[in-house]
Amino acid sequence: MIDLPLATLGAAALESRLLSRALVEEFDATGVNIFQNNGIDANQHVPHYHLYVVPRLTALQQKYLRAMAQLGPGPYKTGDIAATLGVRAAAIATIRQQLIDKGMVWSQRHGETAFTVPMFDVFTKRQIPVFERHKPKRRILK
Repeated sequence: MIDLPLATLGAAALESRLLSRALVEEFDATGVNIFQNNGIDANQHVPHYHLYVVPRLTALQQKYLRAMAQLGPGPYKTGDIAATLGVRAAAIATIRQQLIDKGMVWSQRHGETAFTVPMFDVFTKRQIPVFERHKPKRRILK
């Protein structure tokens, strides 16, 4: 970004706006974060311009991703994610599918989940430094 020509930077900003709108409309994102890293100390791992447009997630979706990150680089077995969260595997199936639909995770094999972006486990740990197991609300049937 520091060395990017102004015309290119302006075009990237316009594209990020279009992409942000698409994420909100098509993937039911609750909002978006847009960021860009410059330099080694800013966690830039490749020597060219990258603009990240990350859809915001619900609290449960964030917990799911943080549980994945807790387990390391992945891929992850659904049962291991559930155990990390302290719930049954069936209880997280809907959250997993929502994250797949949003493009945050993918499944190469049945019962496995992985981040779609390399090193997203590290990013997730920086963004959500404290891991908390899920505490489901108990429903009282009448």
